[in-house]
Parts: sequence; structure tokens; C-alpha cells
Amino acid sequence: MNMENEILKIKSDYEYVSQSENYIVFVSNTFINVYHVLTNKTHRINKVHVKNVCIDANDNYLFLSMFESGCLSIYDLKEGTFLKKKTILRNYEIENISPMNDDIVILLRNKKEKGKIKDFYKFKNDLKELYLFDYILCNYQIKTDKFIYIDLPTNIFLIEHPIEIKHQYIYPMQIINHNDLKTVYYILNQHNRLSLLDDDLLKYDLYSYDFNYFVRKEYKPFKIEDIEYKVLYKITLYDSFQNELFFIENNQDDFSATFEICEFTRAYDNKNILYFYMNSTIYLYEINKELNSRQIDNTLISVYISLKNDYIVLRTSNRQCSMAYMYNVSQFFDL
Repeated sequence: MNMENEILKIKSDYEYVSQSENYIVFVSNTFINVYHVLTNKTHRINKVHVKNVCIDANDNYLFLSMFESGCLSIYDLKEGTFLKKKTILRNYEIENISPMNDDIVILLRNKKEKGKIKDFYKFKNDLKELYLFDYILCNYQIKTDKFIYIDLPTNIFLIEHPIEIKHQYIYPMQIINHNDLKTVYYILNQHNRLSLLDDDLLKYDLYSYDFNYFVRKEYKPFKIEDIEYKVLYKITLYDSFQNELFFIENNQDDFSATFEICEFTRAYDNKNILYFYMNSTIYLYEINKELNSRQIDNTLISVYISLKNDYIVLRTSNRQCSMAYMYNVSQFFDL
């Protein structure tokens, strides 16, 4: 990959892209860089051990939290200053921050387990124990500066990162059910209500943001020293009528070759694009058009593509550090 045509090159542990796609936050160990795509300006905020970052839907505020902290810091993007630091719960750690309408949704987990389940499963004849934690979900109303707490089901083992669909969030939850783990899905609507979602709506593995296209992933098993693994070898794309639109398959016997980072872009100007990565090659498939690809030199950690603002952000790693690069999508793929 020619690294000379990048719009931006910056050291980063990870990056966050706001819902509006106008801001990208690059996080490092001791500071974060906030990059505004439209003005091509970056300003640095000195902050250590940042775990979560989030920008509200109106691009006014940056919210962040640290590791092992239940405190929420609020930064004014227009003024370039911290406004306040709010302690939600001292014994809890913020797991996730997500924007919703004019507010943000925060998921917290108790730092201390409330109990453990014995004899739950065995691995190589060694007894393992699963720990239960209390979770709390709340909505922070920016205008009123108030927290609204949302009731959660009981017996939760794990709440995974939410899936965003049509400005709502679906929370996959693992529930303890008669000494077994069951994954259920709850949807958080715009009225701060959590309701059980029909499993049939989530029978695919990946969903476009507008819920018009779906992906099914197929895996192959393999073993290394009697330990079982599986690799993603086939990706199939469907429309909302369950018609197959596209598929790509890896027929190599080398199980180190696996598809990764399979995601949808946000729809823009009636365009939907699916992108994925395998063996140093990034693939881009625009719905009902041809497949594009581009090879890169370093190991790829993450990709984000914005059709609205015509950019692609790549985070790569080598032995020294992780770097983030930004390019124009149209030039990067020769579209």
C-alpha cells in the first residue's frame, strides 16, 4: 500500500467514529486526538487510560470514561474544554457509551462479582467457574443533566456490545436459564424502554444500519494440538426478501487465512457497501455492483468507511506501535 497519499497519519491504540461521521477520536495511552473531518483540524486532549469514547448525535460533546471507573467526563467540542465529571456509581465500571437521539446510553457493570456458578462447564477435565455481575443500563439526558435508569432482566451473565439498527440499539444478553446459558436479544427504543426481541429478526450474523441487507457467515473447524478452532471461510449477502445477492468463499486449506472485520458502511445517497478483510487485502462490495480490493503492507486491526464524507480509516500494527491512516475512499479503491 502506498502510504504517501494519506490525509492523516497518527499513532493510535484505537479509534472511534461518531454517528455523524464528522469526528474521529484517536485514543493513545496518555492522550486522545479529536479530528474533525470537514475542517481537517485536530486538537489534542491529555487524558490517560481512556476506555470508552462517544460523541453525541449533534456533535456538541465528547463523553469518555476510564478503565475501572464509573465516572463520566464531558468535553465541549466547540469550546475545547472539559465541562464536568459526573460519578454515576462508584462500585461500577462503564462498559459502553452509545449516542441515542439527543442523549447517550450508558452500560455499567459492578466491579465485584455477586456470585459464581459451579460445575457449569468443563474444559480438559478441569473445573471452571463462571462469575455473575450486576449490570445497570441508564440514559443520560444532556439537556436536563439527569440519569434515567432502565430496568434489566434478572440472571444476566453477560451483556455484549449493542447492535445499532435504525437509531435503536439491540443488546445481546446471555441469561442463566435452568443452569444453562441462553442468548436473548433486547431492543432499547427511543422511549428508554427495553423489550424482548423476536429471535427470528436476528437469524443472520450481520445487519446493515438501515436493516435492508443481511450477512450470513459460515465457519470451518480445525484443530491445533487438540484444541478446536473455527475460521470464517464464507460470507453471503442477502436482501430483505432473503434473496442472495453476493457471496465470497475462501477455498484455501491454510486455516490461518480467514475473513475478518466484516462490516457494513452507513447507507448514503442510496448506497450500501459491505467491506471485509483477508490475507492483507481489503475487499469492498457495493450492493449489486463489482467487487473492489486493495492490498496493504501491515497487519490490519480495524477499518471504518464513510460514504458520506468519502474517507476510509485503517488502523494497522507492527512490532513497534499501532498507527491509524486516513484516505479518500474513491482514491483508495480507484472507484
